[in-house]
Amino acid sequence: MAWVQSGAQLGELFYAIARLSTHLAFPARLCPMVGVGGHFGGGFGTLVRKYGLATDYVIDDYLMDSRSRIMNRKAIGEEVFCAIRGGGAGSFGIVLSLRWIAANQLIN
Repeated sequence: MAWVQSGAQLGELFYAIARLSTHLAFPARLCPMVGVGGHFGGGFGTLVRKYGLATDYVIDDYLMDSRSRIMNRKAIGEEVFCAIRGGGAGSFGIVLSLRWIAANQLIN
């Protein structure tokens, strides 16, 4: 499991994964300049046929709402959390960071 800030770029994430492991991957496009938050909001990666979408692996998040409250999955509720994973996070607040799991630990 790992926390990733939504402003991090995919290239930074790929580099960090490669530095720590020789067998883990992340189902995202190869464009290193795309932000992680944008990719989770609707990105389609090259490993999608084998591992599914990157949003399938998000298990928690930190979101700032319109009242500047920072909330996690438990605080925002399951309905909003599911919407963030599938409907574009920008509609519900500012997603600050996401927690995701490795592909072999998928829980839906």
